Amino acid sequence: GRYSKGVPADSRAATVGRKAGLAKQEREIAAAAALLPVAREFDCSLAQLSLAWVLNNPHVSTAIIGASKPSQVLDNVKALECLARLTPDAIRRIEKAVADAGAEAPYTPDISATMAKKKLAFAGRDTTHA
Repeated sequence: GRYSKGVPADSRAATVGRKAGLAKQEREIAAAAALLPVAREFDCSLAQLSLAWVLNNPHVSTAIIGASKPSQVLDNVKALECLARLTPDAIRRIEKAVADAGAEAPYTPDISATMAKKKLAFAGRDTTHA
């Protein structure tokens, strides 16, 4: 959602060089656009809906947010209200919208290893032995 209309001047994509690629993730931006009607239906912001989906996963014990402003932290806390309103049908619709946009990530029980590989690849390091 944040980069669907370009790069806001105060965003990390605009102010932190290594984050510039955030605004070029076309599949993720398309998925965010597809999720807007679901977020509106449940009276949530897109960030709240996303966090509620993460928190709904029984394999997730902690959701790490990337808020850079106090207002984002306050908005993210409201994800708990959104979570209380999510239904199994809504979860299916969220996952279908993301998959239809081509932004679905393969499930891995060891997300730490996956994220470490991504960070190493982003840094230009060989990940074949990671």
